[in-house]
Amino acid sequence: MAEMTVGLGVVNPLAAVEPSAEVVESAIQWSIRMRSGDADSAACERWRAVHPSHELAWQRVQWMCGALCALPPGEASTGVVDAFAVAGGRRRRRRQFVAMLAVAAVLPMLAGRRWGDEAGSQAVYASTAPGGYRTVSLGGGGTLRLNTNTAVRLSLEDRTEHVELLRGEIYVDATLRGAANMLALQVLCPFGSVACEGAAVFAVRLDTGRALVHVEAGEVHLHGMAAGPHVDGLAAPAGGCYELASGGVVPAPQAARLDPLGWVDRVLAARDMSLESFAAELSRYRHASVSVAPEIRDLAVSGVFQVGDVAAALKLLTRMLPVRVAGLASWSRMPVRLLARDTGAPARRIKM
Repeated sequence: MAEMTVGLGVVNPLAAVEPSAEVVESAIQWSIRMRSGDADSAACERWRAVHPSHELAWQRVQWMCGALCALPPGEASTGVVDAFAVAGGRRRRRRQFVAMLAVAAVLPMLAGRRWGDEAGSQAVYASTAPGGYRTVSLGGGGTLRLNTNTAVRLSLEDRTEHVELLRGEIYVDATLRGAANMLALQVLCPFGSVACEGAAVFAVRLDTGRALVHVEAGEVHLHGMAAGPHVDGLAAPAGGCYELASGGVVPAPQAARLDPLGWVDRVLAARDMSLESFAAELSRYRHASVSVAPEIRDLAVSGVFQVGDVAAALKLLTRMLPVRVAGLASWSRMPVRLLARDTGAPARRIKM
C-alpha cells in the first residue's frame, strides 16, 4: 500500500472543496489503517485538517462504509465494507489488497461523481421483512435502526445525509454527531421531513395519512409538506411527540396506549390497549394478519410482549384474556384469528 503523507502549507480559501481521486484514495487508506489499528488517530486528524477536501473525502468514505452495510449479504458492495473492516492476523495484507481492488468500483462516486441506481438517482437501499430488525451505521456518526417491514433509501448530497423513509418505522441515534461534523442529517417521508445538525435521538413511523415523530434526546426541526423550502421548521425538543400530515405539523395525541419506542428493545409495551389495536400491532410482525372477533375487540390489553416471537405473545394473550387462537400462530404466513373462549371469567373492556 502506498505511504500516506500529511502535507503542510497554507490552504487557499478559494480552492475547490470537492476532493480529487487522489485525496479520496488517501482517505480510503486512512480508513483501512484506522480500522486495522495500524494508524495513529492524531496523524489521521492532522491529515483531515489540512484541507476541507480531506475532511469531505473522509466523511464520504465513512458514509460509504455505513451505507453499504445496509445492502443484503452477497451483493458485491458488501465486500467493500468487509474489506474495510481489516482485522489483525495472517490475512491482513490479503484483505487490504482486496479492499484496494474493491475501492475501484466506488472511487468515482466518492470523488464527487454520482452513484446511480437503475433510475439514475444516487441511493442505497436498506429494508426489513415482517418480523425483521436491522441496524445500519450512519456515515456522519450514529446508527439507524429499522423496525419490522421497513424500507429506507440513503443518499448523500450537498453535505447532507438523507434518509428517505419509504415504509415502516425507524429509530435514529445521532448522538455521535457534533458541531464539527460536516454532514447534516435529514429524514424524509411523504408528509414532511425531520432535520438535525447536531446530536439527537428520535423515531419516525409512517402510518396511514400521517407520520409520527418521537424525540427522545436533543432537538430536531420538523417541516410539513405545506411549508415552503425557505420556511423555518418547528423546533421539537426532547420528550415531544408530533404528527406530520397533509395539514402540517401538530402535536400528537397524548393518549398513547403503546410505548412508541418499545420496539427498539424488541417489545410491545401496552397499557389498556384494545385487543383489536393490539392485534393490528402484532400483525406488523407477521406476513399474515391477526384478526379479532367483533365481540372481543374492546377487551383491554396491558403488559410487555416480545415481538420476536408473535406466537408466544398470542399464547400469553390466551392466558391473560378469555380468548383462543384459531389458526397456526407459529406459521407467520398464515392468518390467525382471536375468538372468544367459553369461560365464566369476566374480562375488563376498554371504556369507549
